[in-house]
Amino acid sequence: MDLYDHKGELDRQWYLRKLSQAIKAKLPELITQEAVMGSAPDQRIRVAVRKLEEPDFRYQPQGSAGQGNGLGPGQEGGDDVVWIELTTEEIMDLLLEDLKLPRLDDKPRGVLHGEEDRYDDVSTHGPWSNIDKRRSLYQAAKQGRDYLTQDDLRYRSWRTYPKPVTAAVITLVRDASGSMDESKRYLSKSAAWWLVQWIRRQYRYAEIRYFLHTTVPVEVDEKDFFNREITGGTAILSTYQTILQLWDHDFPHEDWNRYLLHFSDGDIWSDYGRELIEIIQTLLSTSSLLGYFEVEGHKGVSPLWSLFRKSAEVGGHFHPAMRMAKIDSKEHILPAIRAVIDGHGS
Repeated sequence: MDLYDHKGELDRQWYLRKLSQAIKAKLPELITQEAVMGSAPDQRIRVAVRKLEEPDFRYQPQGSAGQGNGLGPGQEGGDDVVWIELTTEEIMDLLLEDLKLPRLDDKPRGVLHGEEDRYDDVSTHGPWSNIDKRRSLYQAAKQGRDYLTQDDLRYRSWRTYPKPVTAAVITLVRDASGSMDESKRYLSKSAAWWLVQWIRRQYRYAEIRYFLHTTVPVEVDEKDFFNREITGGTAILSTYQTILQLWDHDFPHEDWNRYLLHFSDGDIWSDYGRELIEIIQTLLSTSSLLGYFEVEGHKGVSPLWSLFRKSAEVGGHFHPAMRMAKIDSKEHILPAIRAVIDGHGS
């Protein structure tokens, strides 16, 4: 492979960073599109972004004048676009790669055995995406040259190592009651779908459990969670009791980090009393996160939103495991996910 066939590959990082930023700016528009949701991880999605001028870096002797014309993006050809193809996994990495499960603690008895790849080796062969610029330039410098040849190139290489993985169970709960109309259900499913993809991408050893609820809970598989529709009134006491029983039997607090993510419009029967508050407080005290997503809820404060706040305020402090966000339109999905997982804006 001739080094110069790649048109200054090492010097095009600026262009790639700018292109990445342009792609990221377009991605929030995709998160509720049916072409993306439900697609296979390797399915390619076309994204249109504004075309950028690719820089052409050339070596010139000291004292020579540069030949740039000074025209940046927007001064010419502002309507030109370039179509980029990305897989669902690549979209996920760009949107949510920086998120981490909150309060993920080491559990002495709850360690699973996984593996990880580490870039801790160097090779003289490899893909251009793995090139190690510092080591490549060092090889040229050792030969007294200020330019690179093919023999100078060094590439980052990886090895696979065993890795202990902290155990985590994530339980998703979707309100399927009569007050959840088509719009609310669609927003709930959209947010839940992206969360599931992110969990699978970042925490492939985590357990995921799914529940639908009306006045009674129904444990379902992933397919039914996103496709099955039932109807009825709204009650969550029995749902939370069932989840606690499941957790205590299969995922004891001493061994597992426990997460609950609940999607609802906030309309619930109001005659719960102290019993529901106590069970919410039990969930908070034995879980890493109780995340509540209110979908097209009340204009003011919904009964369920008020109940969560009342349950989480103990001794003048708001429990760190309780996080809440509202989704009133598709533009709110990504900010809501970040608010609950990151803890900002809840």
